[in-house]
Amino acid sequence: MSNSTPTEEISPDSSNQSAECLPWSGIDSFFLFNGYKGNNVLAKCVMCIPTIKIISTAKNTTANLRRHIARVHPFKLKVFENAINEGKSNLSRSKKKINIEQSEYIQKTSVQSTLECYSSGKGKEHTRVTQKSLDKLLLEFVISETQPLSIVDKPAFVNLVKLGLPNELKVMCRKTMKLRIDNVYSTMVDNLIAKLSNVEHVATTADCWTKGKRSYLGVTCHWIDKKNVSRESVSLACTRLKGRHTYDVLASALYKIHTMYKIQNKIVASTTDSGSNFVKAFNSYQNSNDTDDESDENDDCNDDEVIDLFEILSNVNATEEDNDLYIQLPPHYRCASHTLDLSPNVI
Repeated sequence: MSNSTPTEEISPDSSNQSAECLPWSGIDSFFLFNGYKGNNVLAKCVMCIPTIKIISTAKNTTANLRRHIARVHPFKLKVFENAINEGKSNLSRSKKKINIEQSEYIQKTSVQSTLECYSSGKGKEHTRVTQKSLDKLLLEFVISETQPLSIVDKPAFVNLVKLGLPNELKVMCRKTMKLRIDNVYSTMVDNLIAKLSNVEHVATTADCWTKGKRSYLGVTCHWIDKKNVSRESVSLACTRLKGRHTYDVLASALYKIHTMYKIQNKIVASTTDSGSNFVKAFNSYQNSNDTDDESDENDDCNDDEVIDLFEILSNVNATEEDNDLYIQLPPHYRCASHTLDLSPNVI
């Protein structure tokens, strides 16, 4: 009998031994699982049998187990450390093997399946790609992603599109793409004109900006739907302005957009920022009721005035610059947010 007495004796939990194991592989010949004590794992030393020696250690470290081996069984310390290192190596290799097998399985089940299923046309569950559907998708791609029309003539793009498609399908050329876009634009304008023809009153917004030494004008239209009392909005234009965007250029561009959609007499107000060019454009070309009243009074007083027919007929051949005299813009409102931004000390 040894005079040393065990520092800790706990009866083994046979039920836990049969259901659980230690979180470290390769040390079964040194310790057996004996249950849990809080967040720690209880391990029974095999080499201390018949004496029951239970060591408590954290789940993520074997420090207490190694300390017990070094103190009670020092001749087994080297073997214990080798077993721990070998268990870690085996665990890392097994995880790596599992990851490789999972990636290979994903590749085998997913690669090329989409192209084959979409274009083969075999069976009722597959979708057959036609020339019409291909042209539609190409048109949507160029418009939605604002791609240059020349992209459809590039061999690399053509080869990418035709990957997995039948040989009889063709990618349209740049000229055909341009004609298709023009047709789509004309159809869109006609649909907007037909839709706005049923609206009595509308409001518009306009903005002008410069990007890369080029100027652009954007116009939107808004109205209230009578049926469901909801606000409807559409974009009327995003057009290029050539030259300097002065007040007369803006006024002419806005009037052309209004007349193109036939809403020049339906606009109750137009909202823009507080830029001096917009403000001057509406002040210079806005129709005034007071002016109309005065002109009516003058007409009543000048009933016997002689009218020069030659001057009227000569206006038939007037240039576009002379037509600016007939430009009329709706009432103007300045954007409140932009006005407050320009005057931070107002509040």
